Amino acid sequence: MDHTTRDRRFNESVADWVRPIPWQLFVHLTFPWNVRSETADSKFREFVNDLEKTLKTRVCFIAGKEGRSKNGPTVPFHFHVAMTAAITIPLDLVKTTWRNLIGRSNASELKDDSVRVDPWCSHADGLSYLLKQISDADSSWDCNWIGLFHPGPLYSPDWKNERQRKTKRWHYQPVKTIKVPVSLSIVELAPLTVTFPTTLCLDTLDNFPEVIEEVTDPITIADGNIEATSLPTEFIHRELLRLIDSNEMEAEEERTAIAQQTAKALAQNPKAMDSILATAASRLSAVAGSRVGYDPQVNWKSYRATVDKMEAATDMPELVTGFPVFDSLMGGIPKEAVMGSMPGKPHHGKSIVIDNLIVGMLENNPDLTVFLHHVDDAALMRIPRILGVMSGLSSRSISKAGASLLGPMAAEFEERYRKAEEKLNRWIEEERLVLADQSVLVNTLPAHEQWIRDIRRRNSKGHFVSVGDNFHLFDLPGMDPGEGKVREMSRFISTLPTKHGITTLFTMELPKENLRAGVRPKYTDAKNSGGISFDSKLNIGVYQELQDLGDECVLSWTSSNHMDQVTNPDGTTSMKEKKLPIVEMIIDKNKVTGEKKTIFYRLEPMSGRMEECSEMEQTTMAMSLEAAKHNNRRFTYPN
Repeated sequence: MDHTTRDRRFNESVADWVRPIPWQLFVHLTFPWNVRSETADSKFREFVNDLEKTLKTRVCFIAGKEGRSKNGPTVPFHFHVAMTAAITIPLDLVKTTWRNLIGRSNASELKDDSVRVDPWCSHADGLSYLLKQISDADSSWDCNWIGLFHPGPLYSPDWKNERQRKTKRWHYQPVKTIKVPVSLSIVELAPLTVTFPTTLCLDTLDNFPEVIEEVTDPITIADGNIEATSLPTEFIHRELLRLIDSNEMEAEEERTAIAQQTAKALAQNPKAMDSILATAASRLSAVAGSRVGYDPQVNWKSYRATVDKMEAATDMPELVTGFPVFDSLMGGIPKEAVMGSMPGKPHHGKSIVIDNLIVGMLENNPDLTVFLHHVDDAALMRIPRILGVMSGLSSRSISKAGASLLGPMAAEFEERYRKAEEKLNRWIEEERLVLADQSVLVNTLPAHEQWIRDIRRRNSKGHFVSVGDNFHLFDLPGMDPGEGKVREMSRFISTLPTKHGITTLFTMELPKENLRAGVRPKYTDAKNSGGISFDSKLNIGVYQELQDLGDECVLSWTSSNHMDQVTNPDGTTSMKEKKLPIVEMIIDKNKVTGEKKTIFYRLEPMSGRMEECSEMEQTTMAMSLEAAKHNNRRFTYPN
């Protein structure tokens, strides 16, 4: 017998073996990228697990994974699957679950061909088709829970295997119930109901907390499930209730504290009801999440998701800013999982630095979305500054664009202004830049997170950076002022990058004791945000020596475009080049690349546009600061 005949007979034998199973669906699954074999397998297992969790029952399947077309050429891996369950599997559920896993949740039915689901009746020879290549080196097959749905005698009569006996008992025995008095509970609680799905075979008591579904009248447990554990019924009841009570006690204490703080906040400020309740909901969600026990499947899925992201990162740079020294040091702004802080004194250019970084990132990263929640400034002040960075025009002239378009320099102004405004309009129209001041979005952290969630839902594929300006103007309603509230706010924003797969940056003010002239900001100095120094992965202090020290400053630059009229000793007047500021970005905490450095930028004060100093100038300025430090000046310079 040749190999082809043998393979065909083997495929037909497998098809005949599973044909008696009452299959419900024939499913075709593909990927929108050239997926690796291991990733395809992990995505398929995750797909089946998600279906089982949603349906709360076992899903029986037989699947063929193919990496070659029927004509021979290699093609991306895809699956043909036959599946069934003890209940009807909705077609839309299968489609939605698969699209969510492969990042096509927003795709329309007409445009997306990554999943096709048909009732089994339309696939009379579907098994032969999906198993046609299982003997091929580039293909494979898999199945699960065949024994639960196959009507034939799959096991030997003596039933020596304990697991097989449990499985058969789960499938064929009717579910009976035992009523257990609530008095077995160690802690007096409201009456409880713990319902186990009929499609469950428990091996150990550790599985009990994971299948609790609802809380109503007395405890109801399936006879077969208790019998499957080989443990005394009364012991299981007592241990189950102990686990429920101990977890519920701790959670109830935290919920009570949240309720009391929320009620107090509502009484003090009823107008802020929406934000106060949103904060309470967010904190309650965190309490619920903290009570979830260890789940090896969750651990494995998290690992696979991380590896997939690592392997999908085909370019070394992060989010390029267009500033060569910064990008060389940092690789750009990190794409996700990083919370950055940006402390600085008032009027030292924190918002200007943010605007320059945003414009640079949007111009150099076409798949980036930036959300700027500028609590510090109204839109009428912030948008002209962003346009000033883009055009090089005075932000004040832009804020009075109507007058500027009629002025003596109207032609030059209009050309540069229109070009910048059209680009900014396109970014906002395409939802690449989302701007929100207090007239659009309240200054609360839960509201900030809700917008992140909503924007992320609309565009889940690209990279996302959220910016909060300024942290000390945000609020977390429902909590009393004080150190505890500040710590909770810090913890709140530090969880955003991991929860939503983003990078987030917040500007910060400095406390009064750090406002002395010549004192540069450090990552431990942020005002009202002591926890930030521990929670942030990246700290960029912003400092202008000219703003702090005036004529005594070491660092400044001049330009013939900026002149001052001065009076000479003989009473005559002349024009002199004006000192212009050098902005220092002091990177003193960096868990991204580990590098620490101060980077210097020339700031054009009228437009707000920053220009990074050359490598030679960087070295010269650093040496000037070092010399001033060794000359025993009373001012504090970075190490």
